[in-house]
Parts: sequence; structure tokens; C-alpha cells
Amino acid sequence: MYSQISHLFEMGCTFGNYLRDYGCWCGVGGSGTPQDNIDRCCMVHDRCYDQNSRDGCSGIHLEDYSYEWTSLSIQCTSNPGSCDYKNCNCDKEFLECLRSAGFPRTFFTWTTKLQQMLINMNNLI
Repeated sequence: MYSQISHLFEMGCTFGNYLRDYGCWCGVGGSGTPQDNIDRCCMVHDRCYDQNSRDGCSGIHLEDYSYEWTSLSIQCTSNPGSCDYKNCNCDKEFLECLRSAGFPRTFFTWTTKLQQMLINMNNLI
């Protein structure tokens, strides 16, 4: 299974295109002061993966991992403590951060299961 984030970027959906060059932290790399709450989510996500790299996990964001979702939550199902589990949690926290940051609903316009989960999470606000 694709990672939650890489799945969205590979599809070329509006969500991925919107975040690719957003603020100081979204997209590849990042530095400086986050411009708003969405940019702050990207910074925290980058730093989460950086911590995983320091812990010996691959810094590549396109690794496969297992997860399940409901309309209310994402559950990482890889072996707890594994790099896959840690990377899944980084992506999970990123998506939850975007939801709480008020990521515009107009960008949640796709139909895969993961995308539908994001729509459902956003509708809970």
C-alpha cells in the first residue's frame, strides 16, 4: 500500500499541487518561519521524518506502510516501533494537523478511499 501522502502526490490531485510550493515548509525541503498554520503542519511533518531518519529510518517519504481508516481516524497498522509505523504516524499527524488548521475543503475533491477519509475528517470540523 502506498503511503498516505505519496498516494496523494502521485495522483497529481489538487491537494498535492496546492501544497507543493506552499509557504516556507511545504514541498521539498523547508526553512524559516512558517507562514501560517498549514505551513506549520508541513514543518512539523518534515521534522517528524527528520527524527525518523536520525533514528535509523530511511528519509525517503515514498515508502509503503499499512494503515486503515474510518471516517473518524487513521490507524497505522504496521509493526509498532518499525520505521513503516513511524513514517505512517508522521503522515497521520500531518493530515490531522491540516484538518485542524482549516485546510480549505475545496481541495478535498477526490474519490479514493484515502481521499474520502480526508473529506470525512474535514467535515468533522
